[in-house]
Amino acid sequence: MNAELKEKLNQVQKNIDDPVLDLRKMSLTILPVEFGELYHIEEVYLGLNNFTEIPECLFSLKNLRILDISSNRLESVSPKIELLEKYAEEVSSNPEDFINFVNLNFEDLKDRI
Repeated sequence: MNAELKEKLNQVQKNIDDPVLDLRKMSLTILPVEFGELYHIEEVYLGLNNFTEIPECLFSLKNLRILDISSNRLESVSPKIELLEKYAEEVSSNPEDFINFVNLNFEDLKDRI
């Protein structure tokens, strides 16, 4: 894990009142599994990185309502993406209000599953 990413993880672990994880423009290709333990996170911004798939650890974030994974190199999307929609349905009758894929529509993702 690079120093900048380690510092972000430490900050987010210490400040549980901040539900936002912003990792844009960090040239990331993977996220460490520790990020899946940040249960208080509601918004994750991963835009402008080098991900080829949605990091597996994100599927554990039951409070996640915004996922920005725009401007990456997604080649496929795990069927687990539906877990994020399921979590949103537990909070609202309109999951699209909670799961926002910036520049990536949920229906478009289903074609890549």
